[in-house]
Amino acid sequence: MLEWLSSPIRYRWNDALCEKLIAFAAKTTFGEACLHHYRNLAQKQWDRHVGESQEVSFKTYFYILRPALAISWIRQIPDTPPPMNLHDLIKDQDLAPDLVGHIDRLLVLKSKTKEMGRGQRIAIVDDFIQDQMAWAAVVKKNEDRHDLMAEGNNLLRHIVKKFAEV
Repeated sequence: MLEWLSSPIRYRWNDALCEKLIAFAAKTTFGEACLHHYRNLAQKQWDRHVGESQEVSFKTYFYILRPALAISWIRQIPDTPPPMNLHDLIKDQDLAPDLVGHIDRLLVLKSKTKEMGRGQRIAIVDDFIQDQMAWAAVVKKNEDRHDLMAEGNNLLRHIVKKFAEV
């Protein structure tokens, strides 16, 4: 839902409803489930498309890189949900200039090749991905958060009562 709320593509949108959902979503960004989602997404794509291969598909490299960047975002900017747009996800983080340069070159290569263009793996990108997945696997749950389950249930009740007729 975090990604749907921050997506530039909006199929159906209700400003009042989405404003409440966005406010609630911002409180859950650091949640263990969010990190678990991004880590598992990155790990599954890594295992399926990279593993021990020396070459990778540029497109699938981004399927792994985007969740790794989202984890990094949560590490650096924990009170704001990671943006959907890759450029926005990169520009507001403190990332190594070499890493950003390689990501930019990958974007160019991806745009110039066929849908499944392939190339050599990039060590700095691989190391970044592995570091983010490792961090997400061991980060401690933030116990100081208030009871989000009760707040989420109350928000759902409010939405059903107020917006069900819409």
